Amino acid sequence: YFDGTPILQWTTQSETNNIGWYVYRAENEDYEYSMQINNNLIPGAGTTSQPTDYIFEDGYTVYPNLSYWYWIEDISSDGSTNIHGPISVTIPEEGYDPESPEIYNAARLYNIPNPFNPVTTIMFDIDGNVSGEVFIYDIKGNLIRKLHDGPVPQSGITWDSKDELGNKVPSGIYLYVLKTEQKTYAKKMVLTK
Repeated sequence: YFDGTPILQWTTQSETNNIGWYVYRAENEDYEYSMQINNNLIPGAGTTSQPTDYIFEDGYTVYPNLSYWYWIEDISSDGSTNIHGPISVTIPEEGYDPESPEIYNAARLYNIPNPFNPVTTIMFDIDGNVSGEVFIYDIKGNLIRKLHDGPVPQSGITWDSKDELGNKVPSGIYLYVLKTEQKTYAKKMVLTK
């Protein structure tokens, strides 16, 4: 759950004749009460022995203090299907996220391009000379890389979609965070492959 939106991510280690995915949601654990929430089939990878990453943002309304359950359904080229799940998320009170720092005016950060592959430039629309640290996190809040420490350059900071060890990260949603002495700014970006 990020920025008011439940976001599903899943990875297949291999696929056989997979033409795509449907996503279902319910307000309890019973699949019989679920409804399909993606209008268009999310394209599958067909037949592959390579891992494939998927992302889906639930654009339907959610309410604080309620839990939602999700299932994904894969559709094979022969018409057979498999249901996976459920997983659930409980929507926090508005403005309450005990694991995140206080976030200010995220619109003052942006990255070009977004979505991107494999390089993006993070830009800062902040008045005056600002020093701080820039971090990249995955959607689960795991630190991927410390990208910068010092005066924030007006020309922006480039990220090449690599982690601290120089390894390429998988496609998905990432957060870029600027931490200064006064404030913390954060925004999300999407790496596609």
